[in-house]
Amino acid sequence: MDKRTGFVKLNYNLGQVILKGVALQLLFILYSLRGLIIFGFFPALFTSFKIVYEELLHYYDKERKELYFSDYQSMYRTFFKKYFTETNKLGWMILIVGLFFLLDFKMSETFIQSSIFHLLLLILFSLYLGVSLYVFPVFSRYEMKTFHYFKQAFFILISNIINMIAIVIGLILITLIFTIFPVLSLVMGVPLLIFPISWFSLQAFMRIEEANMAE
Repeated sequence: MDKRTGFVKLNYNLGQVILKGVALQLLFILYSLRGLIIFGFFPALFTSFKIVYEELLHYYDKERKELYFSDYQSMYRTFFKKYFTETNKLGWMILIVGLFFLLDFKMSETFIQSSIFHLLLLILFSLYLGVSLYVFPVFSRYEMKTFHYFKQAFFILISNIINMIAIVIGLILITLIFTIFPVLSLVMGVPLLIFPISWFSLQAFMRIEEANMAE
């Protein structure tokens, strides 16, 4: 039984969070390099999302086994290998669509010069960003076919706009913290950015699932 109370317990928990964040950052870098970054970045990113997701589940269900550093290492190895191909598919699809949008913006600015067309592009680009932020949390929770992850992410986006706003605000705040304390972006930047996305995504998932169960 954990007998820590008050400030001692708070200090201990904060220390554990920091150590886990640093460990997750190091594993992300290591496994990205194992895939030569080009093929390792997206599987490493997904695995980081998956571990943060598992930590959040423990927060909601105290009977779940708490993760430790050894669990991080074994989970990273397992998920990186198991979902290497699938997460690369998802990640590269997101990246390629994003590059097409950047090209479209450049063409719109240089050749078309239509405010209506540019506004339409901005709306579509906003939807693209929202779906992209939800794809990896969706992958962490559900087992689907590749394109269904995008469909589910889009459904969650349009049905939980408030959660998406909260995610954006969270990312902006963390980015501001990085500008004040740049060292944080180096030692635990990835888990800090993942946390608000995973936290508010999980709220959206549970809300939708509870609504479906009530029907």
